[in-house]
Formats: sequence, structure tokens, C-alpha cells
Amino acid sequence: MPLLHALGWEFLSIATDDATLPETLYPAWAGDEAAQLMLELRRILLEATIKYLGKFE
Repeated sequence: MPLLHALGWEFLSIATDDATLPETLYPAWAGDEAAQLMLELRRILLEATIKYLGKFE
């Protein structure tokens, strides 16, 4: 079982990391959506932090 699990993850990483693989061959992953949300939250928090810290200059 561990070998099958490792092979499955290797296949998944090739399928998702291969830049030549068209996106139409694999669906949007929940992880992609989560990563996009985290980037947006980071941007929002960074802007708010910079604005807040600007008050102390």
C-alpha cells in the first residue's frame, strides 16, 4: 500500500505540475481555490497592515 500511495502522489504531481498539460484535462482543484483565497487574504492584510503602521511614522 505505501508504494501505491507514493506512486499515486508521483502521478498526481506530474499531472498537476506539467506545464504542457492543458488545463482542460484536469479539473480545478479545491487546493487551487484555497491558494487563490489565501493570496487575496494576504493582499488585503498587507494593505491594512501598511496603512495601520503608516500612522506611526
